Amino acid sequence: EDVRTWIQRIELLFDLADYTKFKWIKLTALHLTDHALCWYNANKNKFHDWDVFCQMLIKQYSANPTPATTTSQTIQVDDNNLTIPRQNDLLVTEIPTIRQNHSSTNLLNKELSFTDSLNKPSSSTKFSNSSSTKDFFTTMVEHKMKQLPTFSGKDSEKVQDWLENIKQIGKMVNWTAEQLSCIATLKLEGDAQKWYLKNQDKILDWDSFHRLLSQRFPAQIPNQREQLRQLVSRKQGLNETISKYYRDILNLCDQYDPNMLDSSKIGYLQDGLRPELQHYTLSQQISTPQQFFNIMQQHETIQGKL
Repeated sequence: EDVRTWIQRIELLFDLADYTKFKWIKLTALHLTDHALCWYNANKNKFHDWDVFCQMLIKQYSANPTPATTTSQTIQVDDNNLTIPRQNDLLVTEIPTIRQNHSSTNLLNKELSFTDSLNKPSSSTKFSNSSSTKDFFTTMVEHKMKQLPTFSGKDSEKVQDWLENIKQIGKMVNWTAEQLSCIATLKLEGDAQKWYLKNQDKILDWDSFHRLLSQRFPAQIPNQREQLRQLVSRKQGLNETISKYYRDILNLCDQYDPNMLDSSKIGYLQDGLRPELQHYTLSQQISTPQQFFNIMQQHETIQGKL
């Protein structure tokens, strides 16, 4: 595993935990041991931001691998000497594995050492018994689990949107198809949960779960008259940003007519603008919705500076 992969995994974990980026460097100290931790404490004031920190690591480990017997190495960065730790002092944690046993799940937490892949045929794995690290990642996974939406089979719920939401979150945390179907069943409520309990023997994997649930709770046939009413009545709020207004109008356009022409979308976008902005946009040469957004966002930015 190279340094870029290590950084990406750390970034994914911090992002899943909803930590703000300015905290990432300090949180990285949780994944350093021995010489690396000493190095961090000695040099932490030299890291101006996360990008600088990552660039220094990438520069060191991509081009100048440190021998396994060496405790540290000094490189020149922006006229400042920076001590870099050994690779096997850097730890990264995998996303926990989730397995289903009908009515329960087991979260298995493990840590992978970031080993010197440049000097060895393959990276090695080592397990850590650090209770603080395990607690940290268990909390993180529980937090993400709570954010997953539930589905009960009500008419107001859209099963395809719910399944897609589950699928996208699964991609973020690298769940397998088996893990994905396991987690999805845990988020069922009401009629949907009753249906699952009666039919769980038929559900073999994510694909069968997706197909059978969609068949049991099909999407309601859309009322085009109501969709058009919502589209026509959608107006930009007094303090609403162009970005939010633009997204909502395009979503309503897609719901009403997935094949709507750009010229029609632009018309709806212009009609719903605040009166003082309608005159400005009508004076512009706009041929695509994206062009509308770019022009109006630039205008919004300029007005905000006045």
